[in-house]
Amino acid sequence: MNTKYTASMDRLRIETRVMRETEGEPMVLRRAKVFAAVCRKMPIAIWPDELIVGHAGARPLCRDVIPDDCPILLKGQRLTSLMVDTREYQLNDFDPADQKEFIEEIAPYWRGNGDWSRTQTGSNLRALPDALKDLLFVDASKFPLKQSMIYTPFFISSGHYGHNSIAYIDVLEKGFLGIKRDAEAKFASVGRDDHPSRHFLEGAILALEAASHVGERFAAKARQLAEDEDQIRRDELMRVAAACDRVPAEPARTFHEALQSIFLTQVLLNWESPPILSQTTGRIDQYLLRYFEEDLRQGAITEESAQELLDCYLIKVNHVNRGNHFAVGGYRADGRDATNALSYMIIESMKHVRLAHPFIGVLVHPRTPEKLMIRATELSALGTGHPVYINADVLTTMMLARGSMGGSPITLDLARTATPVGCYEPVITGQDSGYMYSGYFNMAAVLELVLTNGYSRHYKKKIGPETGDPRTFPDFESFKKAYRMQHAFMAKNFSDASNIFERVLADVLPTPFESCLIKDCIAKGRSREDGGARFNFKTIIGAGSTDAGDSLTAIRKLVYEEKKITMDELCRALEGNFEGRQDLQQQLRRNVPKFGNDDDYADEQVAWVSHIFAEDVAKQENTRGGHAVPMGAPLQYYMFGGWVVGALPSGRKAGEPLSDAWSPCAGCDVTGPTSVLNSMGKINNAELTSGVTLNLRLDSSIFRMREGIPRFIHFVRGLSDQGVFHVQLNMITTETLRQAQKEPEKFRDLIVKVAGYSAYFTQLIKPLQDGIINRTEHNL
Repeated sequence: MNTKYTASMDRLRIETRVMRETEGEPMVLRRAKVFAAVCRKMPIAIWPDELIVGHAGARPLCRDVIPDDCPILLKGQRLTSLMVDTREYQLNDFDPADQKEFIEEIAPYWRGNGDWSRTQTGSNLRALPDALKDLLFVDASKFPLKQSMIYTPFFISSGHYGHNSIAYIDVLEKGFLGIKRDAEAKFASVGRDDHPSRHFLEGAILALEAASHVGERFAAKARQLAEDEDQIRRDELMRVAAACDRVPAEPARTFHEALQSIFLTQVLLNWESPPILSQTTGRIDQYLLRYFEEDLRQGAITEESAQELLDCYLIKVNHVNRGNHFAVGGYRADGRDATNALSYMIIESMKHVRLAHPFIGVLVHPRTPEKLMIRATELSALGTGHPVYINADVLTTMMLARGSMGGSPITLDLARTATPVGCYEPVITGQDSGYMYSGYFNMAAVLELVLTNGYSRHYKKKIGPETGDPRTFPDFESFKKAYRMQHAFMAKNFSDASNIFERVLADVLPTPFESCLIKDCIAKGRSREDGGARFNFKTIIGAGSTDAGDSLTAIRKLVYEEKKITMDELCRALEGNFEGRQDLQQQLRRNVPKFGNDDDYADEQVAWVSHIFAEDVAKQENTRGGHAVPMGAPLQYYMFGGWVVGALPSGRKAGEPLSDAWSPCAGCDVTGPTSVLNSMGKINNAELTSGVTLNLRLDSSIFRMREGIPRFIHFVRGLSDQGVFHVQLNMITTETLRQAQKEPEKFRDLIVKVAGYSAYFTQLIKPLQDGIINRTEHNL
């Protein structure tokens, strides 16, 4: 908590040198050589008392500057994260020597011919046809990438987004050198004319060789530090050195080696692709169990020492990246309950650590042991937002549905072993290509385009097809037909644009190291960006589904059924943002049923909007032989997406935040949390095959009652009954949150769930803080 966030030029310096030296070579080889140089030259450190070592940047909690940051720094602007606002860096924050090198040597290389064509952002924006720029609401001549994320409903990513779980079991069982031998054998069998495969495999071999020596660097560092330590710490450092001498180059033999191996693998994934989110080690309670049990059997560890190693590992996860997700419980491949001793120990570790990361998920099904539910509830009672609860049956159905889209089938045993990554997005460990990020799709914006015949009030231009003046629609079904047309048009063009970025990514940022750790890439001789992975999906995230659905409910009730207002009256009020028509706004807000109250009349429309989104996204294909998958976790975008949407028939005013994910609109769920769960169950959660978020705030006083824990467990088990995929819970009073805004220094460790992810409340930008405060606080 006391570690200062910093930024470093170290990796950018290495990357710039290698890229300059390798001009003209195949890009996959250039990226492999960059990675190899980073493995050799990246600064390393071991902190006091650590038992698991490593860090993603040049030091723990350090941001690596990347080429896309160059124009921002040169303009004197700050590098920021839109998830938080307290981690800002500008050029003046760096050492004067670094500043001089950056201005005179590094930035000029990436600037190329003067238009930043070498950077990923530059390549992305230039690759888009003007028509698609308009459809994505991006004016590349006016907005840098960060601003386009804020002010447009569709966010274009500038690089890899992570959200994957590579083949950690292979790393533990083969080591990098064993995987390297696989790549060498494949290389020997590839014809000399197959240049793409040979280039990829050559890069893979180079990357794996470099990665296999990283453990040695940490081992040497540990021995160096041991010379100046007391006997207790010296012994600890020598054990660290012994582990790093072996892993991750060779197979792990012990519980300690296994934890160290998977953590250094996470470090290396971040060294290859910074900045990256959620390279998660997945269901570690399943594949680490044999190491734990064997060490116990041999007397090499005790339960207490194993618990300490797990605690240390969870702390270290905070030194890698955001979004690591450890799921416990759930199913085994044969359908039996998967809960084991490590499941309980991981939950216990989070009770000890109480940090924002990793995200802990409990995979719930009808046969989940009561003991696990009690332990998870005890963690919930601490008010840290951990754990989230995920319906294992819905998750399995989602994966089976993915497997029916074409490409490699997903069998039932594989589907049961899927792991959540990031917020909860399910992947098949070691077989998925990863989160090829496509941006946020704004359903509230689509609803507005129906009301304006394709015209965006925010951008003051036509961006959608002409579906007719809504004043002429004779009935509600005509309005819904127009919505379908606008939605299908936007979904198709959104997907086409993301496919362009997908190819740009494959051309400029192949990942030879990570690809080696995903099944079939070596066998096919292709990187994951080029379709080498067994499963190739791209994710399209939805936002504003509840706003669109509540707006449809209002139109159906007041315009077409009760005829209390005319469509012309409604459109005029929306165009004026309800100025002078506060009476109509209140009528829309208070006299129309809203999603989240177990009212079929309202829930039907939100379920329909959700279905249209899932259906249209699933029709889209990517460039790697796979399909798009819909997701309902808009992260912080529910706020930014609202900034570009005008007033809506739900009664929401222009610029206000959208509903956070698939949750009810703020303040509209007024009949209790069970009603929210019932409403959410009317949505076909399973067809949102990359997951869907339900946010809830609960009054923590329930845990001061004798019957509180059983009542909470019954509520959570309702996920299974209602077919709800996921629920995440903030159990913090409004008073505490407001006090934290006023005195942030006293609440530095206050953790909240935003819209899928965990964050420290006092590090969030104020609009996000206000959004959490404005959520209904329910009692059970």
